[in-house]
Amino acid sequence: MKRVMGLLGFAVLLFCGTVPAQADDESIIVAWGDNDWGQCNVPSPNADFVAVAAGFGHSLGLKWDGTIVVWGFNDYGQCDVPSPNADFVAVTGGRGHSLGLKYDGTIVAWGYDEFGQCSVPPPNASFVAVAARSIHSLGLKSDGTIVAWGNNDHGQCNVPTPNAGFVAMAAGAGHSLGLRANGTVVAWGYNYDGECNVPTPNADFVAVAAGNLHSLGLKSDGTIVAWGNNDWFQCNIPTPNADFVAVAAGSYHSLGLKSDGTIVAWGNNEFGQCDIPAPNGAFVAIAAGFGHSLGLRSSLVGACCHDDGRCTVTTEAGCPAPDIWQGVGVFCAPNPCPPAGACCQADGTCILFVEDSCPTPGIWQGAGSVCDPNPCQMGACCLVNYCLICSESECANFGGNYVGNGGLCDPNPCFEGACCTVGGNCDHLSPEECATQGGTFLGHGTDCDSDPCPASSVEGDRRSAPPANLPPIPNPSTGQVVIQYEVPVAGSVALEIFDQTGALVRRFSQESQPSGSHEIRWDRRDSAGRCVPSGVYLTRIEAAGSMTTGRVVLTR
Repeated sequence: MKRVMGLLGFAVLLFCGTVPAQADDESIIVAWGDNDWGQCNVPSPNADFVAVAAGFGHSLGLKWDGTIVVWGFNDYGQCDVPSPNADFVAVTGGRGHSLGLKYDGTIVAWGYDEFGQCSVPPPNASFVAVAARSIHSLGLKSDGTIVAWGNNDHGQCNVPTPNAGFVAMAAGAGHSLGLRANGTVVAWGYNYDGECNVPTPNADFVAVAAGNLHSLGLKSDGTIVAWGNNDWFQCNIPTPNADFVAVAAGSYHSLGLKSDGTIVAWGNNEFGQCDIPAPNGAFVAIAAGFGHSLGLRSSLVGACCHDDGRCTVTTEAGCPAPDIWQGVGVFCAPNPCPPAGACCQADGTCILFVEDSCPTPGIWQGAGSVCDPNPCQMGACCLVNYCLICSESECANFGGNYVGNGGLCDPNPCFEGACCTVGGNCDHLSPEECATQGGTFLGHGTDCDSDPCPASSVEGDRRSAPPANLPPIPNPSTGQVVIQYEVPVAGSVALEIFDQTGALVRRFSQESQPSGSHEIRWDRRDSAGRCVPSGVYLTRIEAAGSMTTGRVVLTR
């Protein structure tokens, strides 16, 4: 909500009667679409603009010094700004007329006035916003009431009661919209196409816009809701419908401004009004006319990189640490921000962060990884030197050591583990290093955090523990099988393989092996070198006077 309102606030900063401290030579207007009346030919110098508006066939720009520039269709004098052209803080345009809001809260209107759309009702004071579309006008007062005047053949000037609590408004061809402070939208006037039927839930709106026969509402979560006539698909918001900060409605097309400063356009494109010129970035305000579109691009803003990998366009002050501002004029397309990825917490929760922001003891899953499905309910499982990703329960069923939620196999954590030495000390070592120090290797992937090495039991446990027969890989197998095991103390080891009748198939022996993890690769052949048939085979490992058994399944 803060990001949405922050950029909205910048785009309409003059509505509140404030003026920038200095000119912004790079705040330019970009125009595209129908140009039959020159409405896309922005007069030079194209600089220092702070707001834009579009009428039927004319365009308006508000300069930082409070003057208005108007160009395009001028048959009714809608481009002839009355003097003194000064102290304006907001502009809007209708079918053949224009409105300007002064710093003192008065409205100036000029152009086509057959329906009284330029005759501002008294008292002309205390206005804070203006709106126009066709041949009626709207003014928002500081007390939250809306004043409407001009053509009223569809009741578009009959503001519903209670006329109170409004904070924004929009005018369509024959209907009007009002946004209340509680986030609800009120609509009245022409409703043949349902443009006044606000979809449920009517809540959480932060901005509105009205076309000829359709309506747009911006929600606080950055999504757009559209309703009314859809003959030109002007209500079909392109996906993803997210991260919008402003909306504008043309006669039969729609515009949405994203938080990254890009514009999305949809609906009627007969005149190219939906074809945003490149580069599509660093825009801070939008407007739409009958067949043309306007975008205000400003150098007062730049890309802001957030710790969850998002890129938004804002001022430097609007990008507080730990977010990183990329500088004036830097666009979000292409995205200058480091990629985000899933950051796994110890409790299995997942948060999107860039790598540098994944807080310890979180485990970053890599650029582009996502939290749906949640990768943090699984982790690395060590089966001797082999590492696989599975759940903790699955790892237990495999007889492996679970490294923890979010644990990765790259780099492989399974080459080392906890080693208990005489005296109860625990070190994280490889099996070979552990054997060199005369220690007991507790398994690949184990750690010393839980103090697994009580001093009084190390030697006794080490001598009495049987060899561990770990799961063969793969099992079942169509070919070679890796038989894994761990021995507690150094000594001779024998591995024997039997068929289901109890007949000895193959025997492997090692005169001396250090304590720790080992493996023997069985090529599916018996002691005579013949390939054995499919079936279940039993394994028996003898070491240090103890024995353990397992089984291997062979298939074709």
